[in-house]
Amino acid sequence: MALEKLSGNDKLKMKLERGQILKTLAIFYPRATMLSELKLSLTARGIGTIANLDSHLQYLQDAELIKRDTGLDKVDESDDLIRLIKKGVNLIEGDYEDAGVML
Repeated sequence: MALEKLSGNDKLKMKLERGQILKTLAIFYPRATMLSELKLSLTARGIGTIANLDSHLQYLQDAELIKRDTGLDKVDESDDLIRLIKKGVNLIEGDYEDAGVML
């Protein structure tokens, strides 16, 4: 779905999902986590499956809130390593806001 065609509720949902991803990554901070572990943690926190997780991670990476390293796992190259970085921590701590993330 093209972003310009999203309803207000869809946009709000996307912002909230990005916030939940950051909050979940904060549990592991300063340690990085595998994508598979992030998915399990989201489920364990009652958030469940986020359908467009890859696009959310790309947004967060483009906003320099996370770092995502691909292809590091020799067994499963699709299991990326994801790390919350300084700017993401600052966002969670309320030092500034990002229009695309709702905490």
